Amino acid sequence: MREILTNDAALVWRGLVRRPFFAVATVVMLALAIGANAMAFGIVHDVYVAPLPYHNPGRLVLLRHMRPRTGLTQPLISPDDYVRLAQSLKGIEDTGLYVQGGEATAMIGGVARGVSFAQVTPSWFRTLGLVPALGALPGLDSGRPGGPPEAMISYKFWQSAFGGAASVIGRTIDVGAGAKRIVGVLPRDYAFADHKDVLEVVPLPMARPIMQNVNEFGVARLAPGVTLADLDRQIDEVKRFVLAYQQPNTAASAGVDILDARFLRPVLIGSDNLAVLPLVLQGMALLLLVLAIANAANLALVRQRGRINEYRLRRVIGASRGAVMRLLLLEQVPIGIAVAALALAIAFAAERGGIAPLGTALGVTPFHFGFGWPAVLTVFALTLMSVLMVTAIPLAQVSRRAPGQGIGQGGKSTMDRGARGAQRLMGIVQVMLALSLLIAGFALGGSLYAALSRPLGFQSAHRLIASVLLPQVAANTGSLAAIEASVGKEPGIVAVGGFGFAAYPFSQSHYYSLMSRNQPLARRFHANMVTPDRGYFRAMGISLRAGRRITKTEYRSGARVMIVGAGLARRVFGTDRVMGKTLNLYGLGKYRIVGVAQPVVWRVAPWHQTPGTMYFPVASVKFPGATLQEVHLVVHYRGSVIAAKRHVTAAVASAVPGAVVSRVLPYRRLMFIETAFRTLAAWMALSFALIALVVAGLGVYAVNAFIARARLPEFGMRAMLGASPARLLRLALRDAAWLLAFGLGGGALGGYLLIRAMSPLLFEIERIEPLVFILAMIVVSLIVLGAAWKPASLAANTPVKSMLDAS
Repeated sequence: MREILTNDAALVWRGLVRRPFFAVATVVMLALAIGANAMAFGIVHDVYVAPLPYHNPGRLVLLRHMRPRTGLTQPLISPDDYVRLAQSLKGIEDTGLYVQGGEATAMIGGVARGVSFAQVTPSWFRTLGLVPALGALPGLDSGRPGGPPEAMISYKFWQSAFGGAASVIGRTIDVGAGAKRIVGVLPRDYAFADHKDVLEVVPLPMARPIMQNVNEFGVARLAPGVTLADLDRQIDEVKRFVLAYQQPNTAASAGVDILDARFLRPVLIGSDNLAVLPLVLQGMALLLLVLAIANAANLALVRQRGRINEYRLRRVIGASRGAVMRLLLLEQVPIGIAVAALALAIAFAAERGGIAPLGTALGVTPFHFGFGWPAVLTVFALTLMSVLMVTAIPLAQVSRRAPGQGIGQGGKSTMDRGARGAQRLMGIVQVMLALSLLIAGFALGGSLYAALSRPLGFQSAHRLIASVLLPQVAANTGSLAAIEASVGKEPGIVAVGGFGFAAYPFSQSHYYSLMSRNQPLARRFHANMVTPDRGYFRAMGISLRAGRRITKTEYRSGARVMIVGAGLARRVFGTDRVMGKTLNLYGLGKYRIVGVAQPVVWRVAPWHQTPGTMYFPVASVKFPGATLQEVHLVVHYRGSVIAAKRHVTAAVASAVPGAVVSRVLPYRRLMFIETAFRTLAAWMALSFALIALVVAGLGVYAVNAFIARARLPEFGMRAMLGASPARLLRLALRDAAWLLAFGLGGGALGGYLLIRAMSPLLFEIERIEPLVFILAMIVVSLIVLGAAWKPASLAANTPVKSMLDAS
């Protein structure tokens, strides 16, 4: 038996080497499709299946306070609500609070360095079940007023700032909230909302504005035997009591606000805009695989036609049906090995070259897109399935033929109704899938272009954004003014504007959610808050629609005046004629409106959330215990961006010694980062669509070449009876017409369903959807007709004698 298998394997190998087209085409098509599926499944697995880097993560929940009437629908909570819930709920065994921080300067080794930080309760680490990589967890006493000031640092920060030295334990670090003693290093794989260098332990309660800020994460661990439904029932019982502490007039609003708990993974997936993207990519990759399998099966049938006499002769001279089928199966072994190897290489390269760096850059923690065993197993499973499916129809053809049947019949030997029907069906499937994928690719790319090309209300070209961390001794608005003046004197700088919070139109928003008109019990609103200094409007290219700008004196004195966007004015007052009216900002007081600015696009998506914008002097923002540690510049420059970056960095160092420029990059880079996931999805969808077009074109060509050659005797008879080559050409193209008729209809339906599934990733799709369908149908029709034309033309123009001889 071993000798038989060895001889058969040698025979198969010689056949593949002599005629490599089928093997090469099959390997390339299947490897591309399987590699795409492995890459997509790696994302799906990491987001939906891979265990989170916490102890027993299935018992962790996030406490949420959502205010739909103000636009606050994120999975966040205020420290006030957190404290009340932690005291009231019996269904949890541990709770922890994460207060989102920022960046500040810290002296490490005698050098000022930018450090990112957040504040947590000491119970945060125990709730997540973290085990430190070095040192110990903070003690519970550190979370009480007057307790020891302690902090944990990240593994990455430990390596980069302290060289991984064990002596870091016991050292102190100060990022603006006082010196903290480092007691431990976080685990290497720890991640939550984003990467932070330092987690400071903070005692509760904190300053009043922070306690009421609905911008923090509250995590709880369910007690044994308690379900999420049980916990939600407990929250409903104490909801009114909890909300009353933060909102005295809560009697009416308690039924509107949403206070509940949700499992950690689904909430984190939704907050990172990941819920749809992995599933969309996986679905498109599966469609591409079906298309590749159909095309490879078509190629297998075409190749089968050329070898049918060989198989039948083997049967006549004594070879069993099983021996012939064994040859077909052995032929797939080297093809399968090559497919698996190439697919693994494609998936690995795509993950290392694009997916993982993008995920790291965007901070989509705790989800880590890596190439691991799930992707490898996916490649092997899909390779086996695909190879067997490609071989199924040729095996069926060989198995049902009697010995000697079809010898000498030429093209008719494989032109039975079943084979022809199977090829037509696979051709239709190919056209349908190619059109569906092309519609999806055009929709993603077109909607992204529509978002970026719409009027934004500001200028992004030749603008830099610079983030500056101020030393504690210089954390004030005077330092911001000095930096602006210093940068403005540099060569090539047209205008400079500064502001106090990370609020960049079309990229990053800073929301102020507790805003009302100057009336008791007035409705509260949700708005983008920009706290600029002089030069901001000019540097950003934002014009006024009515009123005046804030004066230099008002900026410097911190006057309670503001400019509002036209959209916010209409939303709050019902008109944009609002000069002289006042708005009451919680914790800051009343502001008088002096101007109305043109609308500015802040949110990339969803489009229906348009809270509007308010601009007021940064010097007027005074929270108890808060200092202006991080400021930002928008710089309008001429000439080289590299030179502009250099000038900005030098000017900041000259103006405020000890300040650290933590980031300086072109404004358009910020905009790209905001749309990066959608850009990735668009490029992947377009890549899948292009591959699908190539595969479908090859498949249509193979089908029509096969059918046209088999119909040569028929064409010969028609030519003898007077049919012209043009008439024969129309007959030959009839099969392509059937492919288009059914394929375009099914593909349009598939494209419609894909667009509906991708709707969270799309912008203004209603406006461009008709163009997407028309353009995709035209492209696919041209590809199909072009692929069918060549074999049909050759058949129609073949000499009559050659046609008749083909029989």
